[in-house]
Amino acid sequence: MWDFQQEIPVVYSELNIEPSMYMKFNKNYFGYIPLDVNTSSRWVVSNAPAFKSEPFITSSKNYRTRLEFDVEEVKIPSITRTYTGNGNYVQSASTGLYRSYAKSWESIRDILYYKKKIDSWGYADYLYDHFGSSLESDSYLNEAVKDIKSRSLNRDETIKAAYEYTKKN
Repeated sequence: MWDFQQEIPVVYSELNIEPSMYMKFNKNYFGYIPLDVNTSSRWVVSNAPAFKSEPFITSSKNYRTRLEFDVEEVKIPSITRTYTGNGNYVQSASTGLYRSYAKSWESIRDILYYKKKIDSWGYADYLYDHFGSSLESDSYLNEAVKDIKSRSLNRDETIKAAYEYTKKN
């Protein structure tokens, strides 16, 4: 995270990030102060006014002009050197480590909900066991659904009954 705005006025704030062949990021810009420079690796804000807190603001971070980064993927190559004789080596590259993180909301859903081997570190199994499996076995709602359906309500009354049940439980 990079804050362009502080409690005091900021004359000049610049962030430079060298592109990486190993990591890919999602960039998220928050705030109302326009960027003077906005490229894929450089961001500049000039003459940012001081941030003034107001009553009922729980966190000033939510309102300051800033840039946040989420890791989208990590891809680290693996180099293999094979001796071919006479002092010669053959070098070959392959993907040694690949880890996909938050590419889209759909990819996050897939990681949390579906039991499939997404990575080699075992996080997908852990997330499924602690999140996705709960959604698959929705037995905790079966009795409530039967009760609401047994009342022979029209569509609007059914929605209202489901809403009331959710509110209470």
